[in-house]
This record gives sequence, structure tokens and C-alpha cells, in this order.
Amino acid sequence: MSNFDDEDLEIEAIAKCAKALSRLDNESKTRVIRYLLDKYGFIDQSYKPTVPTNQFIGTEKQLPPTNKETKVETINAEPASITKDNIPSLYELMTKQYTKNETEILLMILYYKSNNGTIPIERSSIMDAYREESIYTEGRNKNLSKNIDNLIQQSYISAITKTKFIITSAGIEQIQLIATGKSETKLRKPRNTKRKSPNNDK
Repeated sequence: MSNFDDEDLEIEAIAKCAKALSRLDNESKTRVIRYLLDKYGFIDQSYKPTVPTNQFIGTEKQLPPTNKETKVETINAEPASITKDNIPSLYELMTKQYTKNETEILLMILYYKSNNGTIPIERSSIMDAYREESIYTEGRNKNLSKNIDNLIQQSYISAITKTKFIITSAGIEQIQLIATGKSETKLRKPRNTKRKSPNNDK
């Protein structure tokens, strides 16, 4: 087989592995990678990873013991970093109640509208963004100034001018917490009990 064919096989293997790993959380990814490295003799044989026997049942199977008795390493999974490729949609975040109040909804709107927090956003375009997400209400329009002020007070956004804002590093950290369901903000439910959901636009 030529070098060209070898490279094609490598690219195909990488693509398949990356696709399979993308469906797992960080801890599961680490276990799978360690298992493969161990299987092909690239890491210390004393390490004993666990592999799930059935992803729906959730049980785990221990690999055959090695010569050395070694305690299985515990891996602490970190929240996934947000990129434009893996951040959930606003609809998903609101459906899961990851956005706990109106300021968090606004912060996510600013994130989407500012090219993932990299460029300033004009106040005039915020309501357009609400409409694009089909969550525009007169209440959100009326309370926009108050919610913007809340974000500024929490240092999640910075006011370049009175009508132009940009997300701060603290804001990006909060967005990561929101997008992974780890925001510690207390969930605020709407007063109108006739609404279909906490973040309904009707």
C-alpha cells in the first residue's frame, strides 16, 4: 500500500474516532482513549480503565487484572468549552431551563449576536435578535435597559458607549456555566401561570 493510501486510512480513522467521541462526555472520552492506548501498548500496563458494557443500562465492566494491583484513577470531568460548533441553541437552553432569568437569556442573545462574544453589539440589534429567536415580547422590550444594567453591574458585559456593548471574560465564563446547565442563578418563574413554559414568548 502506498503512503498516499496510508494517509487516507489515517484520515478516515481520525474522522470516525472524532465522530464517535463527540457523543460522549469528557470522562467517557478519557476512558475510551486510555483503553485504546492500553490495548495497543502505548501506556503503563498497570492502569486498569473501565469500559461500559451497555450504554443504556449504564453498567461498567472491569478489564482483566494486571500483575500490579493499582487503584483505578478517578477522572474529574471539566465543563465542555463553548465553541460555535457545540454551544446549544437558545431554544434548547430555555427548554431545559438552563437560562434561569431574563438577564441570562439576554446574555445568551448577546453571545449569539456578537459572533461568540468577539465583536461589539449595538443595542438596536438586540430586539431584532429576540424576534429572530421568536421570543420577542413587549415586556422584554420594556425591561431591556434594566436587564442590560444588571449585566453591566455583574461585569458580564462592558459598555463601550451608551448603546454599544461587548461581553467580558467574566461574561464568557457565565455563558459556559449557562450552556452546561451549571449556572447557580436562582430560577425565576413567570408570574403569569397561563404561560406554557417559564420562557414562553406569549
